[in-house]
Amino acid sequence: MLINVNSGLYLCMSSSLKTQSGCLLLVIGASGVGKDSVLKAVQQRFIDHRQVHFLKRVITRPCNPDNEVHDSLSEAEFLQALERGDFAVSWQANGNYYGLPKHALDKIAAGKVVMANGSRGALEAIKAAFPKIEVVLIAAKPETINQRLNARMRDSDEEVAQRLRRNKKLDIKSPQNHTTIDNDGPLQDAVDALSNHLTSLLPKP
Repeated sequence: MLINVNSGLYLCMSSSLKTQSGCLLLVIGASGVGKDSVLKAVQQRFIDHRQVHFLKRVITRPCNPDNEVHDSLSEAEFLQALERGDFAVSWQANGNYYGLPKHALDKIAAGKVVMANGSRGALEAIKAAFPKIEVVLIAAKPETINQRLNARMRDSDEEVAQRLRRNKKLDIKSPQNHTTIDNDGPLQDAVDALSNHLTSLLPKP
């Protein structure tokens, strides 16, 4: 089913999947908040855990391993994948297309915790596409975010300004029923907090 939210295209699966087990642990946060660094560190801790699956997004920009590790497609390739039904959900932001692969639903149905890098702007569409979802918001002060965006040298000055404008707009729509993790201090603190939250979602031995 295709729906249109905030002028972006989204591909959503049937609501009948919502009866299945497992969950999506969706990590969201403003551009520059340090979300990628937290996710990478948590992945290293749980890389061999059989009940955890780390989902790579598909994005229409080249992958830079120093930032987020994702699968890259051209815009034409992405739209072809969208037409084939390869995504559980997809959206547009910052001039790119983003998608979460449909195989994540199989992992959730098998009872796994699937951790994914999400988007605040696409949150409602992502919630509609997955049977069960836990949302974690990584947060930091605006001055910290500004400093990090400029330090990563990935975007032009105009792109940084665009991301900051989008951050401010989306901050007005803070997600409900979520866990907030502060990433203004040492990275290790945020990594520990997200690791603990992930552990709480796993089946008890």
